[in-house]
Amino acid sequence: MPLFTVTGWNNERGAEFPIDEFIPVFSGYPEAPWLAHKEKLEPLCHFFFSPMRNEAAIAEDLSIKTFDTGWVMPYKRYPFATCELGGGVEINHMRRPKILPMDIYSLSLIKLGSGNNLIGYYMYHGGTNPIGKLTTLNEYHSGEWTKDCLIRSYDFQAPLSEYGEIREHYGLLNMLHMFVADFGDILAPMEYAESENKIGKFDTSSLRYCMRRDGKSGFVFVSHYQRLTDLKDVTGAVIDTGSVQFPPIDIKGNICFFMPFNMDITGNTLEYATVQPLCKVGNAYFFVEIDGITPEYKFADGQTFCNSDFEINGAKVVTLTYERARYARKLKGTLYIGNNCNLYEDSGKIVCAEDGGYS
Repeated sequence: MPLFTVTGWNNERGAEFPIDEFIPVFSGYPEAPWLAHKEKLEPLCHFFFSPMRNEAAIAEDLSIKTFDTGWVMPYKRYPFATCELGGGVEINHMRRPKILPMDIYSLSLIKLGSGNNLIGYYMYHGGTNPIGKLTTLNEYHSGEWTKDCLIRSYDFQAPLSEYGEIREHYGLLNMLHMFVADFGDILAPMEYAESENKIGKFDTSSLRYCMRRDGKSGFVFVSHYQRLTDLKDVTGAVIDTGSVQFPPIDIKGNICFFMPFNMDITGNTLEYATVQPLCKVGNAYFFVEIDGITPEYKFADGQTFCNSDFEINGAKVVTLTYERARYARKLKGTLYIGNNCNLYEDSGKIVCAEDGGYS
């Protein structure tokens, strides 16, 4: 059965299209290079957890501002899907933002926590515009040269550059992708639940978090990052899911993460863990340390573990440091970890993209 999608933005109330004939897909960028000025932007909505999928500022120079039909998109009829999460940002003549790895990672993690079940980027691999008879296909605004983009390069500051170079946010996003690949069937039915505190866009001191849950289990998502803005440290934060209370944690620096509660580990109920799930291989479950937070695993039977590796009733739990997890790749059904290098599979062989080995 074929499925048809349509970009879900075009005006402040969402793009208008035949209901139930298309699935609307959405977008979000950490910057707005289509604007014809060089001023610092106000805090963007994409750095806050929210169920709102549409963001009218995307290409606002082209958006429709009038609503003669009274159309309002029926969001709840459709799954939350994205086709254009910023894997980077293009630069133009006037506005030339430098994108940082956490700009991209936090954006994707926040959308995942907000309900996104289909992760689609623009761009994931940069490229080079071809030379044609009339145009090189670069974005050109006739009479508005300030918005014109580069003629040949479409690198986009993407995770993979136009020349195939691997940038830091490639490894960061890979941690999310590994989780979705192995636990997506658990996450997808879970609903978004916002925190009790409403966070204003200029609030730099409150804890930014939300949940995805199914009534008994779920994940707590936390973001302590906003592009070009310093957020104040949050100390002694206690997150209560309604059924599980996490121990107090300190959230400092530019970090974004999520933690499980009442998660099934091969028949063992993990009441909570102050680590981020990564992937599983057989009965081995891999988690990632969160910077500044002590790993703690508490099970419903009362057992608590604070060590990196342990076994419980036939299940093995392994905790990776954040730095090691960035280079973890699940290839040929096995988890490999590069020694400060990125790995990939080529003709059945594990290959290092940079100098280094793997374990």
